[in-house]
Amino acid sequence: MTSKYDESAKEHADRLKTTGHRKPLRSFKELCKEVGVGSKSMAGYLGTLNGPKAKINSRGGVVKNMWYDPDEFRAWWKEVKRKMETPEYKKYVNKKKAPKEYKPTEAFRLQQWLRECNGATWAQIREAGFKGVYGGATSRMIAYGALRREGDLFIATDVDYKPKKGRYDH
Repeated sequence: MTSKYDESAKEHADRLKTTGHRKPLRSFKELCKEVGVGSKSMAGYLGTLNGPKAKINSRGGVVKNMWYDPDEFRAWWKEVKRKMETPEYKKYVNKKKAPKEYKPTEAFRLQQWLRECNGATWAQIREAGFKGVYGGATSRMIAYGALRREGDLFIATDVDYKPKKGRYDH
């Protein structure tokens, strides 16, 4: 489509007489409703699967919309749906991941060790080789209810120390 600055008014009128107006376009939202796909999903498909270009792109104006040739869009969508049905495409679809196994942390291992030896002091804990459980970790374990402190002795309770990852709001 030519703009009004590319041709004079007479040239524009002559072109309309000979070739006629362009065929009607459809908005992006109309085409999304027609094929039954959400606008955000369709925008992703257009960007990644070589979608048709908009005939009129008015995203810079007040009304932000894009207008497409409906026949070109439908042909492209038909091809995309055909590709999506092939087994090669389906093997890349997100598969359900198996839940991760719990890997015992150093603090949990310390708690298991303390259960076996019925409590220990800091010196005994260091001698046993536990290095990453000083300071904040032991106070979190006490707040969680996994440890109990009686003087210099740390005693493990029967509550397993498996806190959620992230913030500790105990």
